[in-house]
Amino acid sequence: MFPARPGGVVPPVLPVGVIPGAPVLQGAGGYTSGGLHLGPSATAPHHPSAASGGSVFSGGLRKSGSALAADRPPCTLPILLVPGFISSRLDAVSSTICPHWEGRPIWISLSRLGFQSMHGKGLWENPDPEHQTLKNKWLQHLCLRGPEEETPGVHLQAPDGLDGVKCLDPESLFGMTAEGSKLFGPIMKVLEECGYEAGKDFDAAPYDWRFAPSILQRRDGFYDRMATKVEALNSRGTGVVLLGHSMGNKTISYFLEYAKRSKGQQWLDKNVYSWLAAGAPLLGAPQALRSTVQGMAEVRPLFSLDEATLFARSVSASPWLFPIGDLDASPYCFLRRQGVLQIRNLHAGITAGCLSSTRNSVMLTVEVCWGSNGETDALTTNTSMVQEGAGGADGKVTFNEECNVMVFGGPPEMPTDATVRVIVKEKGIHDDEDTNPLRRLGKGLVAGAKCLGEAMHGRAGWGVPKAYTQPMSLAESLATGRRDGDGFCEICLQVGSSQGSVTFQARWLDFRGLRAEWLGSGTLSDAHRHNGEVPVRHSSRKHEIYEHL
Repeated sequence: MFPARPGGVVPPVLPVGVIPGAPVLQGAGGYTSGGLHLGPSATAPHHPSAASGGSVFSGGLRKSGSALAADRPPCTLPILLVPGFISSRLDAVSSTICPHWEGRPIWISLSRLGFQSMHGKGLWENPDPEHQTLKNKWLQHLCLRGPEEETPGVHLQAPDGLDGVKCLDPESLFGMTAEGSKLFGPIMKVLEECGYEAGKDFDAAPYDWRFAPSILQRRDGFYDRMATKVEALNSRGTGVVLLGHSMGNKTISYFLEYAKRSKGQQWLDKNVYSWLAAGAPLLGAPQALRSTVQGMAEVRPLFSLDEATLFARSVSASPWLFPIGDLDASPYCFLRRQGVLQIRNLHAGITAGCLSSTRNSVMLTVEVCWGSNGETDALTTNTSMVQEGAGGADGKVTFNEECNVMVFGGPPEMPTDATVRVIVKEKGIHDDEDTNPLRRLGKGLVAGAKCLGEAMHGRAGWGVPKAYTQPMSLAESLATGRRDGDGFCEICLQVGSSQGSVTFQARWLDFRGLRAEWLGSGTLSDAHRHNGEVPVRHSSRKHEIYEHL
């Protein structure tokens, strides 16, 4: 805890996360062990790294408690706060895409989130790979074009100092979002109650967390500016406490090595008192790998799955958090024992009477039932417009192949009674059949009730169900259909009695086929498992079994 201030008052303790087995670095008489301890301690044990010579904290950094200025309360050792991943606010310095956003927060801002992801209309305005632009302009501001390159015409920057870490969204909804998006604000308040003065006794080093550490220095000179902050805080010569949270500790680690090489060990001994690591992923985090493969879970409420995956893969800092060392040697990736049904190339031919208006858009919900004892899964396409046929023929609806590939996770083997059906949905306000406003209002209320019913049954999408196909046996269709070179079979389902048809290609991979497709091997023998580990079961869903990778 903090040492007692004059008068015997003990300030509150700030908890610090400690990784089991990870080294705890110690500076001039201070020691961290589950709490924030910034003062000298006669009982502080000597950490082995202090004598090894291999740490930037070795040698002269270890001062005795008497090295502190006699007239300076030990509880006000200067502190530099270093935030973690997605924990620095990012403002738009310049933007040719949305010039009116310049000077305003981008990460994060409820007023600029962009709600395109809620409507399922796809990612791209222009499918041309050379000139692709995102429909979600907020996401386009955040995504990187390359490892050290922002979107052309966009430049974001973290505000300097404590303003960049106090809260993420200080202005939306007339400032009401500030409380809900607070970061280091509560810590700053506690420090001020303990006698710290903002900007003098404690400061912060926000940074653009999208970029890898070496890029931060080349692009922004971040670590040189961080060193300047440390020197400014160390005006009384006591040394500065570096307090990092999450990925901020990786940033501190990089800074210490950078400072040692560029300024020397004496600079560290003079200016750095200790490093306190809160929730430090010093050996990386499996979640970083999962986010890169499947989309960043932290931002999934703000993005669609495709947007979250695109965002995670564009951030060059992601590999910096991949597991390393002992963590990398232990199993942290698992493959669930299941099969996969893949569906692509969806098309529909729909009669004019199926929809309220061909000016409305269409989406398809594909529902798979894994047999009488299995679950039912449903996925919905993005929207597409009807291309009317000549002479009153059926309208054709074609869905973008790249954005409408569906993957259903199923049991390890295909059940003989598994079925698939398709629901045709309409989205829009046009009605060619009725112009009476009262009747249209009643239809709107009925449509809203149907949308809620779809959501309750797990069939997402803001479309109104208009027609259904009859369930068709998956096992029979896949066994009798003609396969293409990729192993996909074409399946055709009739819509209603005479309302058109839906066609798509489907492929089933059982667990052996899934391993061969994804891992290059059809078997996972004991020799391939980590230390002969047996498969593991999910802690809450006991029927789910996982293999070590």
